[in-house]
Amino acid sequence: MPDFSDRTILYVERFDAPDSYIRILGRHASRLDVHTTSSGLVMLAFASPQTIKAVTSTPFKDSITGEITDGAAVAAMLPEIRAKGHIVFVGGLVPENTAVAAPVVDRKGVVRAAMGVVARTGEIDVKHVTATVLDACQKLSLRLQKDAIY
Repeated sequence: MPDFSDRTILYVERFDAPDSYIRILGRHASRLDVHTTSSGLVMLAFASPQTIKAVTSTPFKDSITGEITDGAAVAAMLPEIRAKGHIVFVGGLVPENTAVAAPVVDRKGVVRAAMGVVARTGEIDVKHVTATVLDACQKLSLRLQKDAIY
């Protein structure tokens, strides 16, 4: 869940494979920078144009590395994410990882969450993982749309 005012995303839940050796910096119930995470970029890509403009109008400072990223560079990524309906993000927080994320949409078409998978870049089957993430997001979106009271 994003907090665009401080340009972070909240990770509500996170699961690891039992034998996982992948370095992942996100933690259960923790916040990470929106511009360094696949889920954060998905949430931003589907935000309102006003929100996107406000969030990307100034440079981003990575809260972990201190690296500065131009807001315009982040904004330039968003149309492709919207057009594809997902992101395949190589690098991001951990250079050796690739993340795939997609939005979860309510019955009004509002993106309420994002789900993603992170794997080692050299070991990920991007097509398979992308299809799996998109399928899971579609199923969760349908469930949310069916069960939502708002």
